Amino acid sequence: MNGYDFAGIVVLLTFLAFAVREISGHGLSGKRKLALAAIWLGVFVGLALLIERFAT
Repeated sequence: MNGYDFAGIVVLLTFLAFAVREISGHGLSGKRKLALAAIWLGVFVGLALLIERFAT
């Protein structure tokens, strides 16, 4: 594990924490929370793939 791997992990964990706070902070119904979680998961996975692609 080099510095880029560690930085990528820190960025992704910070982004994940923000997404969880964003989802749980709103008074949304169950279906809307699930949809918002799916959107954030897609953004999170896309960001992880971009970081992995450009870090190597």
